[in-house]
Amino acid sequence: MISPRPPIIILFSLFLQLFFLPPSHAEPGVTFQVGANQAWWKTNYSSQWIYPYFDGKEVIRLLDVAAANKLKIFRVWLFEGIENQSFSLNGNQVILNESFLPNFEFFLKAAKDRKIQVAISLFDGNVINEWGDRTPKRDFIYNLWLGNNPPGENLMENFRQAILFPIFSLIASKYKGVVTQIDVMNEIDALVFWSTFIRSWGVFPNWKSANRYICAMSKAIKQIYPEGKTTASVGWWQSQNHILDGTIDQSCVDFFDIHLYNDTGEIPRCEDFKTLGLRTGKFIQLGEFGQKSSAFSDELQDKVTYEFIKNAKACNFRNALAWRLSDVRPGNNGEARFSYEANGAWRSALKWLNTDLWSKGILKNPARKKPARNQCPWASCH
Repeated sequence: MISPRPPIIILFSLFLQLFFLPPSHAEPGVTFQVGANQAWWKTNYSSQWIYPYFDGKEVIRLLDVAAANKLKIFRVWLFEGIENQSFSLNGNQVILNESFLPNFEFFLKAAKDRKIQVAISLFDGNVINEWGDRTPKRDFIYNLWLGNNPPGENLMENFRQAILFPIFSLIASKYKGVVTQIDVMNEIDALVFWSTFIRSWGVFPNWKSANRYICAMSKAIKQIYPEGKTTASVGWWQSQNHILDGTIDQSCVDFFDIHLYNDTGEIPRCEDFKTLGLRTGKFIQLGEFGQKSSAFSDELQDKVTYEFIKNAKACNFRNALAWRLSDVRPGNNGEARFSYEANGAWRSALKWLNTDLWSKGILKNPARKKPARNQCPWASCH
């Protein structure tokens, strides 16, 4: 029989774990990584994977840029809303567009060839919202997690067989190490705000129902692709509290994903995020970040990008993904100010998305290592 350790040794051991040893969520060989969101190709929102809108040349062009600039993670969306053309609803039957899988695999193979990890989001919570009760979008999401519409029919099972099974079977068989993240709902807190997970609009936001959706969708995906890491991202007002205060059911997600937009690069409750991984064993990702200002400013984007990535690393985040890699529309449209390619040109802030700058020690401690003058044109770097 081994004698128990004295209390003082136990306390000293806990002290070492909390303050000196690597976080428990750190995996061997895993370093801080930087990437970007593209979401959709060109202007083909909700139709980017199907003919005639899918653009293989654009896929290759952007993945080549990502690889050349050492971006390690590339995030895309599968289905934005339910009115998209990638799948259709015929009553309670769900049908995947026949051109979806070949085009999606074209992208996956191109990412694999360039050693780029893929993050995917199923739906965009910002567009699946409607005023009023019993609307098509509200009914779709409600019945997806509830599983009955009408009684005796199972929308989730139909969705699993017709949509999830072909997509994640393909990933599991040929792209297991490529697709590393699955977001079951982009900014799910938007749907909570709109009361989408309950029958009546205007009822107090219901996270219990939202968590049932997260758990149901994560379980359905993992039955097909067990290696997939699932989450539900958040990005609305006070979104950090949904993660840090346990609003999201932590038993149904493999990691936490927060989206932040401000003009300083601040990450709220950084000290709490530092210890989150120790408490949960799960990593944290800054899944989207960008400026809040409506101004189109290279200097502001340069500063915000640098500060967000620096602070994400300091707060023990695993990854930081910028919003948004490329926008091809002319003029100062709503996306141009965020995008790293806008108005036909790549902007200077793209240089900060190079993972090697952050993971290999070149910018290991930016506060002590003064960047070159032409790389850091604002006062806070000096």
